[in-house]
Amino acid sequence: MTDTLARMSELRTVLYERLKQAFDNGILEPHEQAELKQLYGLGKLTLDDVRSVFGAFLKDEWNKAMADGVLTEDERAKLEKIVTQLKLPSDLIPDDVKRALGR
Repeated sequence: MTDTLARMSELRTVLYERLKQAFDNGILEPHEQAELKQLYGLGKLTLDDVRSVFGAFLKDEWNKAMADGVLTEDERAKLEKIVTQLKLPSDLIPDDVKRALGR
């Protein structure tokens, strides 16, 4: 059981790191999207795992954007792309992000 939990944690970390790489330039390219789908489509991660990783990624990106207290247009656009391209449901989008994106 511990090995299974460790593996799931490892896969969650891999998924998170792939998200960071994919959105490094602010755009989720088609090949990156396919890679993400393949990673979470392996059946090793549950929907809750994927939702948790996606939500954590968005929160971390929000915190980075707001570290200086100012949300630039580029930062806002990146957050919008994350929400849109990952097709995040409303319940995964923090209220501060919703307000910033006019949702």
